[in-house]
Amino acid sequence: MAQVGDKYQQGIYDARKLARKQNIVVVSLNYRLGVFGWLHHPHLRDEAGDALANFGLRDQLQALRWVQANIAAFGGDPSRVTLVGESAGAMSICAHMASPTSRAFFHNAVLESGNCDGLFIWQPRKYAEDYGRRYIRGVFGRLRGCYLSMETKNETYKAMRARTVALQKTQRP
Repeated sequence: MAQVGDKYQQGIYDARKLARKQNIVVVSLNYRLGVFGWLHHPHLRDEAGDALANFGLRDQLQALRWVQANIAAFGGDPSRVTLVGESAGAMSICAHMASPTSRAFFHNAVLESGNCDGLFIWQPRKYAEDYGRRYIRGVFGRLRGCYLSMETKNETYKAMRARTVALQKTQRP
């Protein structure tokens, strides 16, 4: 089981009891949030070939791949992976349920206090792409001289990584 999104900073769920009493291997994953996680990026759509056009969902997809490749080493069964998500995590799971790429990596899904209606799936793709371009050019282009080109994939990735690292360094206690 991989759990996505349940306010871990507050410690709402303690998966040790579930793992111990139900003989379940519980995997908790991390993924990028905010603009570094959820801003639509058309270059990611080109790579994924489906709806996973942001870094947050792509991080989750990488975690699902890791679970498939490694869960047996922890006593888990890669043919019985269940995703469990609450609130925003449930909406992430909806996106993975709709993704042909993701579906190969899990077999069941539990949505808690969230549903697929909360996704912006009714907006045209062009809306998300235009919004992402405006946001990147308007905000990132002014942050300490960092300019992100929407035209060049490698430049964009390099700039996003640099900004992520720079922000992480400024936010450490």
